[in-house]
Amino acid sequence: MNDNAIDILTGMVAGAGLACCYFGGLWFTVARMSRWKRPLFWVLLSYWLRTGMAAGVFILLTLWFPWTALVGGAAGFIGMRMVLVRLAKSGMSSPAAKGARL
Repeated sequence: MNDNAIDILTGMVAGAGLACCYFGGLWFTVARMSRWKRPLFWVLLSYWLRTGMAAGVFILLTLWFPWTALVGGAAGFIGMRMVLVRLAKSGMSSPAAKGARL
């Protein structure tokens, strides 16, 4: 494997992991939103934390690796989002939709 392929693969793994954390945090927030006394505060806090984490990871990718890792990171993020959407549509919905208590 050449260096560009390793950089792209590294970016894809980082992007896929980031997507799992980002959308997992979104799922966590939405699942618990109805139980909070100030849901708007927590939703906005979750948004800013998730967005800051995503921006931080992409900034680190651009600082530590060449631009090919950033392309791989974006591809990994979008690809993992597509996988998670398919999983959600196939019946892996949030506990809040099922009425479960977490």
